[in-house]
Amino acid sequence: MDGTSSCATTAICTDTIGNYECRCSIGYRGNGHECTGILNMYNHIYRFEKYKYLNISLRICCRLLKISPFCVACEDFTFGEQCSQPCNCDQQHTVHCNSVSGMCSCKMGWEGIDCSKDVDECKEGSITCETDLQICVNTPGSAHCECRYGGVNLNRCIRK
Repeated sequence: MDGTSSCATTAICTDTIGNYECRCSIGYRGNGHECTGILNMYNHIYRFEKYKYLNISLRICCRLLKISPFCVACEDFTFGEQCSQPCNCDQQHTVHCNSVSGMCSCKMGWEGIDCSKDVDECKEGSITCETDLQICVNTPGSAHCECRYGGVNLNRCIRK
């Protein structure tokens, strides 16, 4: 890469072999090149750390994101009021769970409402092999090319 990318300023740019990927940051949605905020500062839901000496006004401050040391974002794949609801995400294939909606953001190669469905990169066409002697093989979360009729070196596949 030449050190530049077309990722949005609110996206995370990840180097890949000969290319890069753009993914919108938490709180944004889009294709990584364009990201729009899905939450404004007043509808994040924060967990209120239960300290007996604090009163109800701190709960209200937490909800309005007037952050204090006693308010923290939902963690451990939970969401909702007081972070009391478990997210229904396949944690192995999920980047994060939205602390307001419980929606899952899937890792590359995974999709579905709970990120449990493998993307077939071969059928999708995102992985293509160089010659007819090679075949695309889908694997969980990824894909690769193999020699169609045998051979271990993709540059020296056996002809039928």
